[in-house]
Amino acid sequence: MGVLQLFQVLFILPLQGATEAHAQDHEHPALLCNRAAAREARKEVRDMLIPLVKSYGARMSPVCPLHKEHDRLLGHESQKKALTISNWRCEICGKSFRSEHYIDMHLDRKHLDTLPHTATTCLGDFCDILRCPGWVNGVKARLRENPADCDERELEARRHYCQHLMHDCFAHLNETGHALFESLDSQLCSALTCKWQLQLRDGKAVPPVVHAQVPLDRNSLGSTILAVVLLLVLGGLYCGVYCWYRDTKIGRGDLKARSNRRGGVSWFKSKAY
Repeated sequence: MGVLQLFQVLFILPLQGATEAHAQDHEHPALLCNRAAAREARKEVRDMLIPLVKSYGARMSPVCPLHKEHDRLLGHESQKKALTISNWRCEICGKSFRSEHYIDMHLDRKHLDTLPHTATTCLGDFCDILRCPGWVNGVKARLRENPADCDERELEARRHYCQHLMHDCFAHLNETGHALFESLDSQLCSALTCKWQLQLRDGKAVPPVVHAQVPLDRNSLGSTILAVVLLLVLGGLYCGVYCWYRDTKIGRGDLKARSNRRGGVSWFKSKAY
């Protein structure tokens, strides 16, 4: 071993190790969750998935990974305050930042210890299922650069995972849950194919989800018909009473006018003699 190598072993390597250990002691572990993607996924859950679920008269199971109780970054979102477009304030420590990107970086570096340990879901991991705009744009860019960059076997595995996810989240609701599961499977899970991704690349828009069209049962239909009939009957009675009152008032006014005219003629004749 040369003198230079001996010097590295004795002095430089131990110093590097101590520096790395010191850095690890003062940094939080990596979050490994894309905050921007998680925001998009959270919006899709709120604006797309929840209304669809409610249209079936159903609700999300508390054990569902998409449930807000499991959203790892939801607590941090409530700690960001947008004062203006270019001024964001951290409500945890009061520091200000010029964009949401920088306050996200600050939360990653300084405040990971404030996240609940029980919330373990990174919603950004579900962007392919929820069809987040950022994920769609990424698919378009990737396939335009390399049309063969799509693994059908990988998407098949993802499709099966999506089906299991929807089953665990909603199938516990018996008949309602089964109908909802079928809708989610056909609209979200079945779209996880290379064919659909290539259609996105070629400019096809992401179709909006279709909500439930719940037919009225016989009791509800009968009640609706009865209510309409009653409204028609009441409307007819009101029109009849109004017409009778109007004709009666006009008739009385005509008789009074005639009586006044006869009185005037009699008075004139009495004055003439």
